[in-house]
Amino acid sequence: CHTVALGQVHACAPDPGNCVYCLDGLRDNIYPYIVLPCGRHSCHRHCYEAVFRLGGANYKCPVCRRLVLFGQDRELYEARLEELRGSLAVPPEYRGVFVDCACHECGGLFVARRHHLYRCPGCGSHNAAERGLFRGAAADARRAIALQACSGAFTRTGRQGPPPAGPGIEYDDK
Repeated sequence: CHTVALGQVHACAPDPGNCVYCLDGLRDNIYPYIVLPCGRHSCHRHCYEAVFRLGGANYKCPVCRRLVLFGQDRELYEARLEELRGSLAVPPEYRGVFVDCACHECGGLFVARRHHLYRCPGCGSHNAAERGLFRGAAADARRAIALQACSGAFTRTGRQGPPPAGPGIEYDDK
């Protein structure tokens, strides 16, 4: 740091690293940069704006896969995905199939009926993906889904045995 060489004491700002889109350095660059909503990654402002100008639908950080949308843009995006999720018909081959899912926003793991879009029961984000088929009985999957809906808590799918049954839980057999 040049100020240390001049005999001044201060705390250096951490190096922001490289832009997650163009991979160019952020500190020694004339272009302004922003910290993405994940708080761990940064990019040039013009690279961030280019993502939206190009009209792509992938608004995820290329490193951690969390959404790169801020404020109202994020709310609008989630609302549109919820509308889309409600309008999509579940194909017959998906009926009765349960999957383990992971949320890229909060890191939670949950069980869901197979669908084209998943909504995390913990944080409400649609930024979730299948990890694989649920490895257990259909009744265990239905119980896990019911518990998630009642408590708002996640069922950690790497657990031993079926999730515990709770009082007054209704199971959806569709």
